Amino acid sequence: MTFLVAVYADNEGETGIILDQEIMEDPTEKITEETKEVIEESIEETRHIEITEPQEVIVKEDYTLQEVSDTIPMRPLNLKYNNVTKNSVSIVWDDNTGYDKVTSYNVYVNGNKVGNTKVSEYTIINLLPGRTYEITVTAINYYGESLESEPITVTTKKLQGVAPTNLRLNNVTENSAFISWEGEGLYNVYLNGNFIGTTPKNNYQFNNLNENDIYEITIESYNDTNLYETVQIKTGQAIQQEDVLEIINAGFDYISAMWPYTAVIAGLIIAFAIASMILGLFENGVI
Repeated sequence: MTFLVAVYADNEGETGIILDQEIMEDPTEKITEETKEVIEESIEETRHIEITEPQEVIVKEDYTLQEVSDTIPMRPLNLKYNNVTKNSVSIVWDDNTGYDKVTSYNVYVNGNKVGNTKVSEYTIINLLPGRTYEITVTAINYYGESLESEPITVTTKKLQGVAPTNLRLNNVTENSAFISWEGEGLYNVYLNGNFIGTTPKNNYQFNNLNENDIYEITIESYNDTNLYETVQIKTGQAIQQEDVLEIINAGFDYISAMWPYTAVIAGLIIAFAIASMILGLFENGVI
């Protein structure tokens, strides 16, 4: 005889058993003691079954011993600037909070990285006066770098314009000239009205000039274009070493033809003139 045994538990936690005689080979067969023991063991085991709602088990990998996201951070928001000087600017932005778990921020000026910080503020230095810069910030975490923030543009403060004074030309040769002046700040340099460049120095070296030509040089305050000075130069004509020797020999030939006392005086004068000329050539870099 075969029994179907069903074990159940009701809402109050009570358990029970249902017996169903499915196949009876011998109608006269009775339930044996062994069968009763099996049934009772099943009931006892059922009493220890705890029925609870299923729970979701979440396994989280931790690579940094800190909570991290699984993507790069969101771009920094609300980038602003303050405390602008002639050569620096301070910027601030909102912290990236929540799932981002940002470790640091990169700061960019005109597309070039200039610094990194772990806080949401930074001071950019070594800027030029009166210049306009574009600034952006990115966020960094375990997975990489975010997109750039919305850019901001900042113009540093201008220096008060100072006019260039006491322009001096030095070492003018057949193809170069050196000019210096007094003043403070940045200066624009022009040659024959054409802009050459801006310099923070109070001097400028011109090269590749034409021999025996006239040039007009203008030095202008970068911060105030109404403050400028102009000077003209004329490049020299190159004198070869052979020409100098010819002049010296001609002078001695002239002296030897004169009366002795006159020749001595004339010789001293000519020698002084020749020495001055040669010294000037050395100073101008011709020889």
